[in-house]
Amino acid sequence: MKRSITSVESRTRYRLHELLGKGGFGSVWRCEREGPGAGGGSLCLKLTGDQASWHREAYMAELLRDHPRVVKVYETFPVMEGRRVSYAVVMELADHGTLSDVVEREGPWDEARAVSEISKVLGAIEKLHASGALHRDITPFNVFVCGDKKTLKLGDFGITTHGPRKGVAANAFAPWFVDTAIRDESRVRWDAREDLWQVAQVLGVLLTGKVAPMRLADVRSVRCSSAVRAVIARATGERSNRFDSAQAMITALKGTAPQKPSKPKSLAGRTIVFTGKLAIERKEAARLAKAHGAIVGKHFTAKTDLIVVGQSKLWAAGDAGGKKLLAAAAKREGGRKIDHVTEEWFLRLVRA
Repeated sequence: MKRSITSVESRTRYRLHELLGKGGFGSVWRCEREGPGAGGGSLCLKLTGDQASWHREAYMAELLRDHPRVVKVYETFPVMEGRRVSYAVVMELADHGTLSDVVEREGPWDEARAVSEISKVLGAIEKLHASGALHRDITPFNVFVCGDKKTLKLGDFGITTHGPRKGVAANAFAPWFVDTAIRDESRVRWDAREDLWQVAQVLGVLLTGKVAPMRLADVRSVRCSSAVRAVIARATGERSNRFDSAQAMITALKGTAPQKPSKPKSLAGRTIVFTGKLAIERKEAARLAKAHGAIVGKHFTAKTDLIVVGQSKLWAAGDAGGKKLLAAAAKREGGRKIDHVTEEWFLRLVRA
């Protein structure tokens, strides 16, 4: 016999059909409205015994109710059954399941489609972050695929929380899809950059067809444009270089034209680092740069204003560059002027 649940808020009766999922959070069912005026097709009803997560779902549903890339919630209400109290969330049904389900059935998506859909989900995350909240659970299992066009929508706000800009205690997260530093507790705070790390991992799942988080070393082998590889590498690489807002990540995904190499007339007074493989030895390149008035460093720092770029197949983002170039891209967003020159131009300056 199928079970029905009546909302104490709207008096709507919901007939539960097959169980869609079950876990520590509770259970999720496909359901339909019953009674006069019923219709509208199948919905999804989540039942949980966790009052706190239910309150978060209800609050976030109201906060983000108008965003087209958030799973729509129709109502929330407590369910009284004898002495037992549970809590219901009635929402739109993700016809195709989660992003994980779709990728496992269909394989990877093409780059244009994946980037377009993830950019729109980032719009929802930008609105969430603007409210001072962090999702903390953006995984292939909490991004849902809805409708005939297989639109991606963000859902499951059960551990979403508000906090200061510097972040909140990293005390609630999905252990599999988090940065290693969070999992091993060497980083104890979660801020917007952790949410965006997860978004980049979801994009990686779409592009590779593999439902597993990527290491930075894996990024260079992703089959996509160098611009998209650079976005994934920045979002999942060194924390100081990561995107600090969803909007910055959206802008990068739009594929702004790469900066053209600079053509300075002198190296005097410039603070230089080298990256990639040069035709001459690094020591000789450093000696020549110093002889022409430059300051040479081994690492990219706050004083670096010029990068001499060779080539490397081992860069973090493949042909999109390595850590120094990714760091430069991050600092340019903050307004710093950082030039880069080809080795050919560098040699022209030091051998003039």
